[in-house]
Amino acid sequence: MSTEFRPGLSTVEVDQALRASVDAYDRARQNAAMWFTEALERGIYREFGHASMEIYAREELGFSTGRTRQFLALSRNLRRMPHLRAAITEGRLGWTKAQEVARVVTPANEREWVEKAIALPREELRRAMAAARMAARQRRRSGATVDTDPPTTIALKLDGLQLARFDAAITAVKKAGIVAPTASRAEVVLAGLAALTENPDVECRHAPAATVIARRCPDCEVVFARGKRLDPTAADALECDHVRRRADGRNRSVIPPSTRGRVLDRDGYRCTTPGCSNSHFLEIHHIVPRHRGGSNRLENLTTLCTRCHRHAHAAP
Repeated sequence: MSTEFRPGLSTVEVDQALRASVDAYDRARQNAAMWFTEALERGIYREFGHASMEIYAREELGFSTGRTRQFLALSRNLRRMPHLRAAITEGRLGWTKAQEVARVVTPANEREWVEKAIALPREELRRAMAAARMAARQRRRSGATVDTDPPTTIALKLDGLQLARFDAAITAVKKAGIVAPTASRAEVVLAGLAALTENPDVECRHAPAATVIARRCPDCEVVFARGKRLDPTAADALECDHVRRRADGRNRSVIPPSTRGRVLDRDGYRCTTPGCSNSHFLEIHHIVPRHRGGSNRLENLTTLCTRCHRHAHAAP
């Protein structure tokens, strides 16, 4: 049955065309999510000159912010659940069921729920999932999850500069009194995420300052942070916006603080990369690099977030 719209069809033909269109729509959404996930994993956004998949989705695909978040959430589910992903790819599980399963399952019970989703009719699956959610809520109320739900470890892969920034930010947040001095790293991270969720448009000018110390070896010119060698892209980005300690002990800002403030004000305290507009972890970038004669004039300076700043220095 053709899914192309044609007015004036009979009742039966309209019903058939609508059913065929809904099936085609579900298949198209499934394919789009799978392609989006592959593009994310392969980092193809970099080949189109973008620093992240979010920017690629908005600039190249015309996605809204909400749609981008939806696809990123779907991709995260597919990446962390190999059995679910395999069932979709092999055609054993339809897209509508897969989305429902992805909302509630965990890596621990993923295989069990995928098999249930394949075997059960859609309404039975929904009832089974509703019953499982109710049982989980009852266990939480009774405190049973203390024994059945062991703590989960989340690993972050950070380079030397990112690790230094992470530690500096943790210290700055505690000193600012945003969390208790005895708060763990996990509590600080959760508090920060909660603040961003509650007020995603908060501007960095209100964030506590965090200092990261990097050292350049005088012999090999390699830059280190937290004892780890920085890759050339990160080191080049540091050259744009840093405070250098001179041999006589005095400090000198590469960009005068007054100039830095004027650039941030001009750019609205947001990253100027098209499609980004991040308002956190902002740095000042020299459009014409300093080693090529670029100056600190306002027209040669722009505001970038850390991610976009690194991408700008990685670009050929």
